[in-house]
Amino acid sequence: KTLAREGAGHNILVNTLRPGVIDTGFHKKFPKDMKKRIDMVPLKRIGKPEEIADMAYYLGSEMNTYITNETITVAGGE
Repeated sequence: KTLAREGAGHNILVNTLRPGVIDTGFHKKFPKDMKKRIDMVPLKRIGKPEEIADMAYYLGSEMNTYITNETITVAGGE
């Protein structure tokens, strides 16, 4: 939050991404727990790394001119 406030005067946007259950090697270490975990996600599926990358790309692109000081959750509705 401090970085976002300090950067705002210089047109520097600072945000945080909070991913949910994403199909990565980390979650593959716990296969027995994944079915239960995915069932708790309203979209009923695991997220794709590309979905996190797309949001990160947007936030860092010239398309984002006004979003700052936000934590954006990419978690299928969790």
